[in-house]
Amino acid sequence: MRLAACAVLVVLAAGCGGGDDPRSLIAANKTAVVRGSLTPNVHLFAEPIVARVEVILNRTKADPGSVRVKTDFAPYEPVSEPRTTRTDIGDFTLLRYSVTLNCLSERCIPRTASGEATVGQRPGLPPFLPGKQRDENVKYQFEPAIVSLDAEPEDTTLGRVVWSPLRSLSRINWDDSSVVGQGFPFVAEVAPPPEPSYRVPPALLGLGLLLLAAALLALPVWLVWRRRARRAPPRADERLALSPLERALALVEWASRRPSVDDRREALEALAFELDADARAAQARAQGWSPPMPELEEMTELVTSIRETDAPAT
Repeated sequence: MRLAACAVLVVLAAGCGGGDDPRSLIAANKTAVVRGSLTPNVHLFAEPIVARVEVILNRTKADPGSVRVKTDFAPYEPVSEPRTTRTDIGDFTLLRYSVTLNCLSERCIPRTASGEATVGQRPGLPPFLPGKQRDENVKYQFEPAIVSLDAEPEDTTLGRVVWSPLRSLSRINWDDSSVVGQGFPFVAEVAPPPEPSYRVPPALLGLGLLLLAAALLALPVWLVWRRRARRAPPRADERLALSPLERALALVEWASRRPSVDDRREALEALAFELDADARAAQARAQGWSPPMPELEEMTELVTSIRETDAPAT
């Protein structure tokens, strides 16, 4: 790649008259050398072309990052982003700008001729009607590309690229009797096309597809619901009824695990109320109001002793 860039620089410098120093790529009084090309410069309609601009710049006189290229290829339009490459060789830099262009608009179709026919016809074919014959090609001359240096207070022009003429050829073979005859070979009508016919009415087909989609969606929903129903715990129809004493004992067990003194005292008082005249009612009240607070071990022992002896059956 480096050898190829060197060869390009040498060829360009030789065409510019290299100055007193034979090793110089640019004449001593020049900052840059500019050239451009269109490839190909003759093409069939709708075929892409590539526009290239090459700039050899002396970096001791200008910054390559400040180089700007202004082009106008109308009616052609770029089909991709412009590409830029840079190659540094000694004090010089080779900048290459390239872009692929294309034209699909009517402006790029060979125009209708207004005078005598400018296309060749095989002998014996009917003559063209007035204004119906077509040119075989259309010629474009693009505006010159301006290569400038972005500087203050105004840009400095480094050079101009004068493009060679570009020709777009028709894809119609005017010597082919199967496509060339009297008048323009393409015919257009403004009458609406016939109504289409269907094997299945579109509305019925759409409804069927909608029902099929709903069925496909219902299947996984049903499978998920069935699996969750199997994993759900069985629900008890009725809860076991507890006696008042059992509820009081359960309340004491719950309060014994609470840090609140009031909860423990109230639970023991409720147990004493259920025990009524039992001797352990006084024991429950004594624990409930013992300072500083009822202890967990004592509350647990009281509940256990009541259940082991004469707690009412549930």
